[in-house]
Amino acid sequence: MSERRPVAFLSYVRSDDDHDNGAITAFRKRLEGEPITFTAAWCNLIAEWMDKLRISTEFLGFTTRAWKGGQSKERWLATGKPSNPGRLNDLRHLIYKSFSASVGASAPNFGMMTREGLLKENIDGEAVLWAFARLQKQRSLSKMLVVISDGAPVDDTTLSANPANYLEQHLRGVIDSISDKVSLHAIGIGHDVSRYYPNAATVTSARDLGPRFFEVVANDELFRSSYDSSEPRKRYRYVAPKLK
Repeated sequence: MSERRPVAFLSYVRSDDDHDNGAITAFRKRLEGEPITFTAAWCNLIAEWMDKLRISTEFLGFTTRAWKGGQSKERWLATGKPSNPGRLNDLRHLIYKSFSASVGASAPNFGMMTREGLLKENIDGEAVLWAFARLQKQRSLSKMLVVISDGAPVDDTTLSANPANYLEQHLRGVIDSISDKVSLHAIGIGHDVSRYYPNAATVTSARDLGPRFFEVVANDELFRSSYDSSEPRKRYRYVAPKLK
């Protein structure tokens, strides 16, 4: 892929100073109108509740800088359009809340998710790599990465000059390469992501994102064992806060 720059997601970590680190969230272009509004509101609430649980969070977004390619495409055209060029769009990475930022200071950033025209194409594989690389820099004993997705990897310009499954294959390769290094989960909004992620959940509406997120986190083995390893492993339903 040309000009490789990663992209983003959600992660959890147990650190040496008894404080957890976690949470990176990826958003996609099709989350517009009411869906992105509910997603932004839920992310703000999730950050607040994770903070109460002494879990540090980081929320990221990913998209592309342009429709139908950018500088990457221009360079490809200038060199005579060689075959199998790789990515032909420029990535844009968004940090709504970093690990070091407080929830209060980051609250206005969640509103930026709803900015019209911000979200464009979806290049997922590099997004996961970016999120994973950021998570790996955190001092922690256990780590969890949660991807919030509303569709398959799509960038029309890239796919027009590469095999049709190019972006999907890259995403699957990335998932395979990191799945033994981090607790990886995905939540699909109106979209089944189980064909990509082994640990996947689905919600039909962004209105239900919060409760599903807390269920995914609460039933993660690393998450639960970091709080009380003596209790028997049993699945349970987490009662999440309600979004008014």
